[in-house]
Amino acid sequence: MNFFVSLGETVSIMKAVVIKIKKKRRNLARVLVSRTRNRFADNLKTTEIAGSIGGDKVKTKSQIIGGNFEGEITLVCDRYKQLGFASIDKTPEPVKQIGKMDERGRFTACYTKKAQPDFKGVIWNGRAICFEAKATADKSFSLKNISTEQSMYLERFARCGGIAFVLISISGNVYILTAKRLVDMLNDCKRSVSRKDFSENETVLRKGGFVDFLNVLK
Repeated sequence: MNFFVSLGETVSIMKAVVIKIKKKRRNLARVLVSRTRNRFADNLKTTEIAGSIGGDKVKTKSQIIGGNFEGEITLVCDRYKQLGFASIDKTPEPVKQIGKMDERGRFTACYTKKAQPDFKGVIWNGRAICFEAKATADKSFSLKNISTEQSMYLERFARCGGIAFVLISISGNVYILTAKRLVDMLNDCKRSVSRKDFSENETVLRKGGFVDFLNVLK
């Protein structure tokens, strides 16, 4: 009889220990989440990765506009592939793992600083092409949104005979800023560009909502 009483007490103690362990794990998880948010809140985009980047992120208005424009250009590039005009792909964004992988294969990561342009490929005449895709809802676009590394990459690419430029959407109107003009503007300490800075030959027309930027390069 004493044996069964002792066994029952042991089971109760074990249950209590399990409950305490679960509480500690939950508290630890809250602390880790809080520390991660505080540590990477400044200029870091955190996400969960499970084969591809996913998870919920709080985005600014400019990030949403930029992401939508990149998505639009990706669809345009896919259309060019179908028509045989070009083979242009979105450059994958490099990420750095900053947390352990969980049981579902996900882990916390942040985007690392990149120097390569958003899109790279080759067009119908065999020339290599690379460009950045930038967008703003304002009446002007700040050139500080193009990093020194990105402008230097575009310049080197153009010097080697490739086609390099920045595809800029300003209040819905799309323009091409060549690598040479970009470097000249930066050397002249120009801070921003607006519609008046682009000629008709540098303006990309939308054909049925299709941003036909290759037509400007012909």
